[in-house]
Amino acid sequence: MRLTVFLTSLLSSLTLVHAVNTTVACSLLNGLLPGKVAYPSSDQYVSDTKHWATGSSSQASACTVEPSTPQDVALIFGVIQKTRTTWAVKGGGNTFNPGFSSTDGVLISTVRFKDIQYSPMSSTVKVGAGNLWDDVYAKLIPLGATVVGNRVPGIGVGGFSLWGGISWKTQKYGLGLDNVVSFQLVTPTSQILNVSAHSYPDLYFGLRGGGNNFGIVTSFVFKTHPQGQVYAGVVTYSGLSIQQEYVDFDTSNKDPNAYILPIYVYHGGVLSTNALVFYDGPVAPNGTYDAFFNAANLTSNDVKTRSFLEFQQTIHIPAPTRTATHVVSIANYTKPIVDAIVTQHLNLSNVFADAEFIMFTMEPLYSSIFDSSNGGAYPHTSAHPWKPFNLFLGYTNPASDAAAMAAVMSAATAVQQIAIAEGKSSLDAVLDINYAGLGTDLKYLYGKNLPLLRTLRAKYDPHNLLSLTGGWKL
Repeated sequence: MRLTVFLTSLLSSLTLVHAVNTTVACSLLNGLLPGKVAYPSSDQYVSDTKHWATGSSSQASACTVEPSTPQDVALIFGVIQKTRTTWAVKGGGNTFNPGFSSTDGVLISTVRFKDIQYSPMSSTVKVGAGNLWDDVYAKLIPLGATVVGNRVPGIGVGGFSLWGGISWKTQKYGLGLDNVVSFQLVTPTSQILNVSAHSYPDLYFGLRGGGNNFGIVTSFVFKTHPQGQVYAGVVTYSGLSIQQEYVDFDTSNKDPNAYILPIYVYHGGVLSTNALVFYDGPVAPNGTYDAFFNAANLTSNDVKTRSFLEFQQTIHIPAPTRTATHVVSIANYTKPIVDAIVTQHLNLSNVFADAEFIMFTMEPLYSSIFDSSNGGAYPHTSAHPWKPFNLFLGYTNPASDAAAMAAVMSAATAVQQIAIAEGKSSLDAVLDINYAGLGTDLKYLYGKNLPLLRTLRAKYDPHNLLSLTGGWKL
């Protein structure tokens, strides 16, 4: 009884200390960065705290702050060190996992880092961390160039590029992190560093997959690539369709320009299949997608020659209230694997009454996806070209959090068991960091790199400020 009373009292004291420290932090920031700090009910605060999945990132921040220079970020880290308040950094606000870009302390929004500077001479573009990929494409596509960026509208530049990043261009140019030339980084000790393979090779290694474990990135320099018209669009089917067609495409496709992204969907009580077709050129070779265009249960097909921007803007993913997600690494898809995916999707839609929507997304990426890898914290190599199969559940009730995560994990385990039996997965396969579910053991994200990354974080974060924020913590 005495122990219970003591622990309750201790918890109350710690909560009070945190509240006091956070209040002090907001006050100090308001004095140091006037006009850049916002409190609840203001328009800036509402905008800063807005997330794609509203319920999964519903923490009420004590205040928000919008730095506009790396020096501002350095000042913010100084305040965090002084007050030891919790904090988070938010870019596009599309992270799947709750608490990864939200906080009950100080929320740092990168929204003012909006520069986009294209250099056709060096085939690079400098991009502020507050941009969406939509902004970058709108700047570059009319100039005949593009970057290895996200595939759907509304996604921020930062998280995608720091954790991995699968793009419509990945089959030819690798992941997003493989295309970062340099980072402008503010470390937790308030150093402002331009990080490249030559200037800070240890940090350059760590930031390519290490996410927010080494500070706050305020801008990136990316490689650019040519971009003309594409042959692309969305094909839809009733029910969970195109199983054999998908397996055949994944097995036989040898054209790195050809890509298709099948998504099994449950939404509004209806089961359907969306196939996002993308050919990186104005015309696809005869027969490339005939099996999909002629498949049973087809309800619509808007695939045509168009600009990349037009295609990008046709893609819509509903915004969920709360989210549960996980991923299975699969080398290639066989019919038994796809059958297992369909079975688990039907099970989940039948038993999870609280579901807003369910998306199971398969990735028939060309086998050369990691040929452009030059290492990094995320251990992706051409020897093990694991492709992510993503399971996503959107739902409404906070009381369902544990059940939702358990249901998604159970479905993932069932699919992986079949994939292992088919010789297409492994228990120790590295997982895609952007899709991995909350609570995933870091050894499945970083493998043998984990000890080195922990040493690296201690070197650049001696005061352990990064323990006060969310994300995949080393």
